[in-house]
Amino acid sequence: MDLLLSSFVWRWLVTFALTCFVELLVATPMMRLPSAERSRRLPLATRVEWIVTVNLLTHPLAFVLAWRYPNPVVIVGLELVVATIEAALYARSLRLDGARAAATSFMANAASVVASLALWTLVRYA
Repeated sequence: MDLLLSSFVWRWLVTFALTCFVELLVATPMMRLPSAERSRRLPLATRVEWIVTVNLLTHPLAFVLAWRYPNPVVIVGLELVVATIEAALYARSLRLDGARAAATSFMANAASVVASLALWTLVRYA
């Protein structure tokens, strides 16, 4: 049991770190407002804080469910739900327009899923 738990926690930590890294790379520039809206420009620190915060809110449950039900359909469904929740949080908290929040969230989540699947595929076959 301890080995299983430590393996689970280790995988969650690695996956969470990778998710945050990839989503920071993708979402941070996408949250920049157009130059016409410079008066509402979001500072870099604010964008980084929110990206990490929403991942702290959504990643644990999504990871547990994906671990419990490792089916591609379940994982895609989970990611769609997570991206929708994150888009709503970005739109509401950062006052991004809905289209920008959705594009940011869906692109960042797609990139982090691909990175995570690639990592765990490499680990499995290494």
